[in-house]
Amino acid sequence: MAEEGEENYSINRIDFDEDEKEKQELQDKNSEALANALSLYSSGHTAEAQKGLSDILNGDPNNFDALYNLGVISESAGNFDQALYYYKRAQAVNGKDSEVNKAVLALSRKAAKKQKTLSDKAQQQKQARLKQMVQEASAMYQAKNFDGAISRLTAVAYEAPRD
Repeated sequence: MAEEGEENYSINRIDFDEDEKEKQELQDKNSEALANALSLYSSGHTAEAQKGLSDILNGDPNNFDALYNLGVISESAGNFDQALYYYKRAQAVNGKDSEVNKAVLALSRKAAKKQKTLSDKAQQQKQARLKQMVQEASAMYQAKNFDGAISRLTAVAYEAPRD
């Protein structure tokens, strides 16, 4: 029994040792599963590698290596949104890792460029549609269909009030 002023830490120490033992066992299991997944990926078994890495995350949702490698696999398959998702999760776990930071930056830039390209394409399609509408209005005017021409030009003005 502990003297007055002394505390008994033995029960807490046993719990702490058990927690450390469980953590070490999980880490060992994950290291083995990670090595297996990377071997599968290297030999072209991508789906099996992804499953192995996902299984690691089921037991350890913040496993940096599994997150990062799922990002690599997703990126190599052209799934850039999914890759960015995994890289950002890995970055949240270890924001000091230079490789994951480079991957996040590169894919973020790629996503921004893709968005700009889509936006530019949408703008070009809008301009082509408006030009077609103006040509239709002109044809209606020449055919003395003034109401149709006015209606068509009103639609153009509504869609592009500043143009």
